[in-house]
Amino acid sequence: MKLVFVLVAVATAASAAVVTAPGYLARTIPTPDVVQGGVVRRGDALLVGQGKFGAGQESIVRLDGTTATVVATGFNSLGGFDVELNGNLLVVDNGGELPGAVTGDTLYEIPNATRRTDAVTAAGHEVLPPGSIPNAQDVLGIPETVLVTDAAGPGAGRVLRVSEEGEVEVAIAGLDYLGGLAFAPGGTIFVANVDAAFVGAVRRYDYYAFPQGVLASGLSGAFGAAIDADQRTVLVSGGVADDGSGTVVAIAPDGTVRERARGFGFATDLFFDAQREELLVLDTGVAAVTAICGDADGDGICDADDPCTVTRPVTRGRIDVRRRLLRIAGRTALDGPLDPSATGVRVLLESGTTTVLDVDVPPTVGWKRRTVGVWTWRARPASGITRMRFVVRGEEVAFVLRGRPAAAVDTPLRAALGFDRVAVRRTCAVAAPACTVRRAGVRCR
Repeated sequence: MKLVFVLVAVATAASAAVVTAPGYLARTIPTPDVVQGGVVRRGDALLVGQGKFGAGQESIVRLDGTTATVVATGFNSLGGFDVELNGNLLVVDNGGELPGAVTGDTLYEIPNATRRTDAVTAAGHEVLPPGSIPNAQDVLGIPETVLVTDAAGPGAGRVLRVSEEGEVEVAIAGLDYLGGLAFAPGGTIFVANVDAAFVGAVRRYDYYAFPQGVLASGLSGAFGAAIDADQRTVLVSGGVADDGSGTVVAIAPDGTVRERARGFGFATDLFFDAQREELLVLDTGVAAVTAICGDADGDGICDADDPCTVTRPVTRGRIDVRRRLLRIAGRTALDGPLDPSATGVRVLLESGTTTVLDVDVPPTVGWKRRTVGVWTWRARPASGITRMRFVVRGEEVAFVLRGRPAAAVDTPLRAALGFDRVAVRRTCAVAAPACTVRRAGVRCR
């Protein structure tokens, strides 16, 4: 069975109701149906639950750009997701008691979910027998084991540890209405829990489930959990803002709670995509995934998609275009050691309001270190950048780039050179000298 839909819409700015903290941006990723349960992303493949609550009415869809492929069907009430290194999807369902349900209240593994082209059924892909986890809420794969929360209620909530052989033991007991799980480098497990008075808290445990105290308590809610880009801050959904809307908060290692976003109906599952430094959020009753990304320069572009998130000036900047031959030169300050073989280089040339050149030279390919502080690169493309040379002089770097624009240029000209990269953010040296048009081309000084 192959079920494939093509989404007409593309990712757009998030609803005006979702407001983020300064330095962040919210956008929406449309889904074919109302989202349910969990969300994860591996590379370009985004996996999300969807459908209507009821026996066999929910499914799992993979979004590859604007193409949606259903990869699993027959769920009743989906809980959280996690994706394994081999592309298999771990998922829980807590609706096994619904009239007409043929499976549920257990853990599933959907094979090859990040690449498969057809849909499998929930029944037949149980890791544990149906009904073995009556209130399965979230799942987390950590080294050599899988954790599942069983949100049974006051004093009965527990975290189960499932081995590769399918053996189950109670890792943590005595909790309440459990929500999401998160795992930080170094081995700390974070558990979101809501007590009998419906007050939320985030509890800490080591890898072996020994208690390590409470990270934060007194929360207005605690549902999904994820680890932020710094690998120390815990992001938690399920809270309520003072305007009555749903929130996502960031909890620092010292327990300080800061709002990351508000304006949700009720924010549920979370997944943090470390590759893009972007948080995926499910909102109840919405046919879309909300993505909250960094926007360091406040230009409305996610840092992962922005060629320049920080700019610095260029001195002695020159741009010459003569008979379709390009030369860009200048100097700029350095924040630290220069190593384009580790960071790569992004080169943009704007002619008026048009980008006539956008070249992203990857690290490790073609770079040569001639001597201490001197780097060169050379290629033979039909158009684009053909040669680069960087010479470090104290706390500055002098650069000369040569190439061939693919299209004719006009004034004014603006060149941006990005080579100082930290995670998804890149600092660019920007040159916009005054230009004059000559018979042979354009000269900017």
